[in-house]
Amino acid sequence: MEIHTTRGNPSMTRRLLLALLPLLLLSCLAGCAWVPGRGEPPSLHIADIKLLNATLFEQQYLLSLRVQNPNDFDLPIEGLSYEIELNDKPFATGASSRAVNVPRYGSALIEVEGISTITDLLRQYKQLAKGELTGLRYRLKGKLTLQGSLAKIPFDYKGEIGLPTDLGAGDKP
Repeated sequence: MEIHTTRGNPSMTRRLLLALLPLLLLSCLAGCAWVPGRGEPPSLHIADIKLLNATLFEQQYLLSLRVQNPNDFDLPIEGLSYEIELNDKPFATGASSRAVNVPRYGSALIEVEGISTITDLLRQYKQLAKGELTGLRYRLKGKLTLQGSLAKIPFDYKGEIGLPTDLGAGDKP
């Protein structure tokens, strides 16, 4: 009896890999809770921010993020990581492993901790003190992880908060 191996035969190895590739892809997708094309990605925005602690070098915040699910199935969120930018500059970052189930066609709040540094705050304060800001543009971006999934779902939300016209004007004539 003669046994054939693919060793030494690159053509045979290539054909074997090409034959197994669809099976590997299908098995990976079957294990994921989120399959692109199966539904719409959720949207996230900042619902509330509270200052928890402030030291000279670091500030801690408690953020409430609103997750909206536009799909006809629940989204079992296992965790997330995110960044916040203010006026196109880095401001705060954070991550959470708090699980939350967002109901179908519904929404839920996720409370996460955020960290900023004195450098991030001073950068924003300088612009405000000079009267250069008429509003605060913010961007919330990051990735969600669903329970039982290796896939990450990206999110990116932009918003703007108007400032009173006399704020930051200082004692200018």
